[in-house]
Amino acid sequence: MFDTNFFRKFVEDPAFFKLTNDHLNIRYKDVPRAEMALFVSPVAFLEYLGITVPPPPVPVDLIKRVKPDFDAMTELAQTVYSDAFNFFSNEPSLSEARIKSEVAKRKNYVCTPGLKYWEIAVSRYSKPENIEVIYHSLAVEFFQKLPMKKDKASFYHPTLWINASARIAQGMDVCLFRTIQWRWSVDPQGQKIRQFGRDLMRRLSKSMGVRTHDDFLDAELVHYICFGKVEGSSLKPVHAFTCDPIPTVKDRIRLFSEGLKKIVDELNTVAASMDAQVVQKFPLHFALGSITFFDDIGNISCGPEEVSNILTQALS
Repeated sequence: MFDTNFFRKFVEDPAFFKLTNDHLNIRYKDVPRAEMALFVSPVAFLEYLGITVPPPPVPVDLIKRVKPDFDAMTELAQTVYSDAFNFFSNEPSLSEARIKSEVAKRKNYVCTPGLKYWEIAVSRYSKPENIEVIYHSLAVEFFQKLPMKKDKASFYHPTLWINASARIAQGMDVCLFRTIQWRWSVDPQGQKIRQFGRDLMRRLSKSMGVRTHDDFLDAELVHYICFGKVEGSSLKPVHAFTCDPIPTVKDRIRLFSEGLKKIVDELNTVAASMDAQVVQKFPLHFALGSITFFDDIGNISCGPEEVSNILTQALS
């Protein structure tokens, strides 16, 4: 997986391409070309093209009326997802014509050696039959950000993972980084200070401070390398390439993984009060990947490093 900044430099800067492609050739020298897969996420694709999308209206009245229990919140999640998907599918900025236009403009900046990689990335989402993947990803992003009080949100966020189980069973990726971010934000500050100390707690809080309307990519990157990418009926490990700050990304990896463990415990609790088969479809064994950090020139600044190794490193 390439994040936006890495991908832009990789396909548009010949010098950056030369350094990083040499690394690719070493890392994958024994992998048959037919088995290699380049992945740029749907939101990364939009960010690369410079397409900004307005959010759907927040269903304030619906949130006010909904009961604080798992059944009601599961229904709310489905409703909000469906309404958001329909909203994005009718959004002019995501029309086939607009995407084709922006792709054509961006191609003018692509360097010759990076062209084949650029075509792999843009062809996936610029095909009419695949554009629904973009609507899906934006709808998932939106339904995680619904503003509501903690008494309801404490039921709502676990049900998002139940909602995701149906998508995953259909072979669709579901990035749920913001549910973990929400959990961190509502944990008692005193508890976090006792666990980490004040200075480290502040640093971790800053690392989880994902902006509301942008900063999608790093969140997606952390999700995929800690959770895995859906392929068929299983999760496959993802190796990510990024130019983002090393300490911040590693902090997010640790906190996201810890949040995943808590989600598993909550899903087990939900299973006792709901249809257990729904919960059992959710993959509880994740495919940990790895990550390589690059500087702005194209040199490796850290990695390749396994996520499992990062999780064993002590916070300091």
